[in-house]
Amino acid sequence: MWHDPRYKQYIKDSNEYYEVYTDEVFYDRGNKIPPKLEFRIEKRFVDSVYFSNKKKIREYSRTGEIFSTLYVNPVQIIFIKDHKYGIYDTIEFTGGLTKLRQGNLYNFFELDPRPKYLQIENFEFGLARITLPDGQMGYVDEKGMEYFD
Repeated sequence: MWHDPRYKQYIKDSNEYYEVYTDEVFYDRGNKIPPKLEFRIEKRFVDSVYFSNKKKIREYSRTGEIFSTLYVNPVQIIFIKDHKYGIYDTIEFTGGLTKLRQGNLYNFFELDPRPKYLQIENFEFGLARITLPDGQMGYVDEKGMEYFD
């Protein structure tokens, strides 16, 4: 009989970071494989971080079922900063920055936690290529200043 792998994700608080780990818990019964660090974000950017179940721990299967009853994107995270909430569909840690997607919009969390670009490429020589929802193209620098074609 084939079984769907099950995962446990948890958020670990360190002095400077919130770190999100994923641990496979069905096949790794002896817990010999260490949990995988998915991403970390500096505490100076957020006050707290939760999963969509409003907790710092959750379990899900490879198909995305949490507790076998509710489908939730396993990468979806809630960030809280200054009593404001942000829910992101995907989070990618790339080049030392946290790339976010909310719906069809992207941004790097360290620039602005509000996704606003239809497309944003990774930084190269201090600039990242951007496309706004209206189709306007340009670049953004590492401080968030935008330069349009």
